[in-house]
Amino acid sequence: KWMQIPGVRECAIFLESILFCGRLAFRIKKYNIHILHCHLFSANTWGRITSLFIPRIKVISSEGTIAGWHRPQKHTWINRLLKGFSNQIVAVSNKVAETVSDEQRVKLENILVIPNGIEVPEHGFEERKWSVSFLNECPLSIAMIGRLEKIKRIDLFLNAMHSCIVK
Repeated sequence: KWMQIPGVRECAIFLESILFCGRLAFRIKKYNIHILHCHLFSANTWGRITSLFIPRIKVISSEGTIAGWHRPQKHTWINRLLKGFSNQIVAVSNKVAETVSDEQRVKLENILVIPNGIEVPEHGFEERKWSVSFLNECPLSIAMIGRLEKIKRIDLFLNAMHSCIVK
């Protein structure tokens, strides 16, 4: 019943979020994570706030759909407030990029559009050779916050990273 008192639930959620960000920051430091990929509102919020604790981390925020963009006003304000803590905002289509641009008040040219989340290099082998040598010289750690569901096909990303490192 005490959760029904006005403001108690909001305070509890706020404290839980701060604790989560602290735990996330601890793990980022422990595992020497360089890049934090955050997908959708909650993950983007937590990742962006966590970057305040770890200035060296690069944050990539991604948006995958325009469904449900009639979100509460507080989501709009949180996104606008925290947008500056993303090093890159990625959208899966031009329509999603336009929606994110309008919603978060980000210049459209500052949003990277990668269809279906996979960027295919134009010059294949040369660019790939560079990325492989980069990975061998400077170990790179990537963390992801988001729903890990089978439909997201994270296995494709892991297999691609494995093939880059092995070759």
